[in-house]
Amino acid sequence: MKMTKTLIIAMIIVVTNIYSQSDQTYRKYLTQLQNAELNNIEPDFKNRKAKLEEYVSSYTGSSSTPIEITVFVHVLYKEADPPFKGEDIRKQLKTVNDIFQGVNYINRDSVNIHQLTFLHLMANVNLQFCLPESNVFYKKIDTDFSNNWWQVMNAQSGGSDLINPDQQINIYIIDMGENVAGFAKYPWTITPDNGIILNSLFLEGKHPSPKYQSGKTLAHLMASYLGLHDLWDEYQPCQDDYVEDTPSHFGPSSDFLSTTVNAISFCDHKGSKAMTINFMDNTEDKGLHLFTEGQSKRIRAMLSEEGPLYSLTSGPCGQATASSRTDGKEWIKVVPNPTNADFALNYFSKVDGKIQVQIMNTSGVIVHNDYPYVRKGQNEMPYKHHQFAKGFYIIKITGAGQESIYTNLIIN
Repeated sequence: MKMTKTLIIAMIIVVTNIYSQSDQTYRKYLTQLQNAELNNIEPDFKNRKAKLEEYVSSYTGSSSTPIEITVFVHVLYKEADPPFKGEDIRKQLKTVNDIFQGVNYINRDSVNIHQLTFLHLMANVNLQFCLPESNVFYKKIDTDFSNNWWQVMNAQSGGSDLINPDQQINIYIIDMGENVAGFAKYPWTITPDNGIILNSLFLEGKHPSPKYQSGKTLAHLMASYLGLHDLWDEYQPCQDDYVEDTPSHFGPSSDFLSTTVNAISFCDHKGSKAMTINFMDNTEDKGLHLFTEGQSKRIRAMLSEEGPLYSLTSGPCGQATASSRTDGKEWIKVVPNPTNADFALNYFSKVDGKIQVQIMNTSGVIVHNDYPYVRKGQNEMPYKHHQFAKGFYIIKITGAGQESIYTNLIIN
């Protein structure tokens, strides 16, 4: 069938509007690239990934039980002072928590009318991310990591070492340039570098364009870390994302589509509707609103007892629901922290009795162990800082009628 020149031009315009990529992608995720480089050199990757997908597809658990996951934030900066404060990080984390709790701030008048049909798929993943007061580490750097961003996670390379990565998600915030959003390690990728790198430009409220100021970039990266694929595949367009209730996309939707344009994916050769409203697409922030039930199930499978991320559920926050009392105060707190002087461990005990205090370095080696007797109520236990080398430590307290609880110590 012969096509007219006018029809051909019209088709090109439509496809360009549906999937703006490359030079028009103002938020570029590097997750697929960074993980592919590692997976391509692993001989057994395909078999191992297939076994994981077999388990995930058979997972029948629900999201009715809340899961709390600890995060540790490394802020790396070149300016004279950190470009943002702890309150900025906590504001960002609150947005991520709302997203993973299914809190919906949708103004239906601003949502693409063709995307409204997907709203019934919105799921509550029922995850909360906890940031203890001492889990923010600032480091002034002078290293250029653009040739190997994984080195951000290595102090010997000028970055900052991972802190207890099996039990908490390490998030690195660093300037990565104008358009790069960052990347996350997939749970099936084998590498000692285990975390998320977020371009500081995409921290909530920091981007010069209102398109990316709502803090949804970190939600996308957090979901990647927890096992969700992007809805598009940069190497094999229309590749399955292993989730039944999401459509395959030919590419990322980099711009917010107007409230009337029907975004189409041609992956099934029928011109089915693309799910530009999904957090795993790349529409600008105001167009992103949901994870689906299938995506929620996949994340929960990764965190289940037989999943690759199960150890995250037993991190300091997950283990120590007792880390906060009903009166809003903490059971355990180091004062001052960080410190380059002597410090005290403030501990609230439910009963009189002996407790065990273990202080471990980031390799899990116990560098201090004692058994003080505590009274019911508030106790203050002094420690000499010269006993400890500079670095990050995990403090574990066991006994006195309550579950083990944890906190962190930073010696400058």
